[in-house]
Amino acid sequence: MLSWIFGLFMGTTEDETRKTKEKAKSQNEGRWNKEDKERTTNNPRLLSAEEGKQAKEAKEQTQQILSDVLKKKESLLVEDPKEFEHCKKKNDFCPLLTTDLVKDLMQELVKVTFAKNTDPVQDIRVNAYVYPGSEDRTIYLCALFWEIEPESRSRQRTIIHEVSHFLGYGHTVQENSDRVQKSPQSMLCPLDSYKLALAFTYYMDHPGTYRDGSYSCCGETSRDTVCEKSKMAEKLRLLRKMIPRIYGPEEDTDSAIEMCSSFEESDEEVDTAVLEKKLKRPVKRQTDSMKTKTNLQKTQIHQEKTRANWQKALANWGKALANRGKALANREKALANREKALANREKALANREKALANREKALANWGKALANWEKALANWEKALANREKALANWEKALANREKALANL
Repeated sequence: MLSWIFGLFMGTTEDETRKTKEKAKSQNEGRWNKEDKERTTNNPRLLSAEEGKQAKEAKEQTQQILSDVLKKKESLLVEDPKEFEHCKKKNDFCPLLTTDLVKDLMQELVKVTFAKNTDPVQDIRVNAYVYPGSEDRTIYLCALFWEIEPESRSRQRTIIHEVSHFLGYGHTVQENSDRVQKSPQSMLCPLDSYKLALAFTYYMDHPGTYRDGSYSCCGETSRDTVCEKSKMAEKLRLLRKMIPRIYGPEEDTDSAIEMCSSFEESDEEVDTAVLEKKLKRPVKRQTDSMKTKTNLQKTQIHQEKTRANWQKALANWGKALANRGKALANREKALANREKALANREKALANREKALANREKALANWGKALANWEKALANWEKALANREKALANWEKALANREKALANL
């Protein structure tokens, strides 16, 4: 009876999940295609020398982390996905990774280049973004990326998150590409880009602190490494140790996974005897697992709606900021034109003032010329008067001469 109810529940849930996946996938592909078409308007700039140096360091640190994961794959990775087929039912608690996925990430990371984002909407939304459908492997770094503390692993987490998009991983499991959904990783443990990045920078991270050139948990001297005593390693160790011993190879192991995940956030040693005792109630655990899965699905739907509303609000806010920026740019342009007009007016006034000064100078020279002319006329008049006086004297002399001649 219980198995029939479980089968009915799982059938209904699978139909709803399949419809949700198809809808999310079509929406995601449409969004990516739209972003690819709008890419030419983004006009990214080259990074400055300091930004390029920091981005290169973050990439090298990420490559060192992935390389160290492969070195410690026996403790942190799964070679054969069939080893933990049960993780399909508990993927939220079991972020196990395959070796092939880490190799694919490393291959894509080698091709990655960086550019500076110039879209103000993206600067207030994300640390970085990519165009998964493009041929190049460019990660566009936003303003929030440079605010991240370099010593933390947030920059490496951001880079892994963006590189996973090139492999086809979406922001939710439903948005993953067909290639990813059919991959061995999805057979082992379906992941989205967020959980995948956390697997390296949280679940595989050192539980101890880095002091005096080494980690306190394992003695590792290199900073950009993962730990064989991490939460991921502990989980794999428990699964490989407890499941074959408590259950046969044909038994359901959901309860073991749930119990192992309950110790995920604890730094204390696990009491194996207590764990074995609690794992001897598979039927009750199976019912609780169904209820937990239903609650998780409801929570996931609510989170997706909240995320969509938040993204819509941020998009509207970004659009309003863009319009405001455009209005400010137009106002600045108008002020520049007004300032230019005032400059031209001042130049015209200066030219007019110069012309008036030249006119006054010309008038002064003309007045001086008139004064000289008047002086010349006065001298001429004086000369004429002297000549007239001379003529009068001459006339008088002639008269005296005539009179003298008459007396003769």
